[in-house]
Amino acid sequence: MTKTKPKLIIWDYDGVLSDSEKLWIKIWQDLINEKFGLGWDFETADKILGGLAVKTKIANLKEIGIELDNDFWEEVKRREKIEIEHNLTATPGVEEILKETQIPYCLATGGLLSKTEAKLKAAEEELAEVKASKAALIDAEIEAAIKAGKIAPENEEAKEALKTALTANIKAGKALIDTMKPDPAFATVVANKGKGGSGGEELTGRDRIIENINKEKN
Repeated sequence: MTKTKPKLIIWDYDGVLSDSEKLWIKIWQDLINEKFGLGWDFETADKILGGLAVKTKIANLKEIGIELDNDFWEEVKRREKIEIEHNLTATPGVEEILKETQIPYCLATGGLLSKTEAKLKAAEEELAEVKASKAALIDAEIEAAIKAGKIAPENEEAKEALKTALTANIKAGKALIDTMKPDPAFATVVANKGKGGSGGEELTGRDRIIENINKEKN
């Protein structure tokens, strides 16, 4: 049987990309307890409300005599906005999956437009940090390869090829670098270029990043 490579991955947001379901349930639990004088714990709220569409949540609550008014919904939206801005986090491991995948992907959600837009804004800010971190890692790997004498410092074509490989897949790119044999001539060039006026070597790539981390710790 021939395996067909997927053309697109459609990710659900709540409970898949983000472990957000528990945040929404906690908001409903707190508000219902406050408004109706109940003493639900999280387990009870999760049993009645967890994993359900809003319409189904409302229907379930109606069956047990709980009617929700406009004030309730306004407070839900206010608290959800706070949670999205301050406490919404990605599901553990999902960032690595998204960084490594080479298949186009998109987001699907049944949430309200305003809520989805707020989630995307929060995700964009986090993604910007991830991209900056990945770019720094790629630069460090290329500089490390140069320092190890695996490519010539002036070989822009080789550096660009490595950058392309690392950008597409960090693990595969690093594996490619590992297979490259050092050329002593390249390493000598790097060593000579790194000599400063004081006779020491200029820190590059990983060494510079490690030095900066150590400085911040101290």
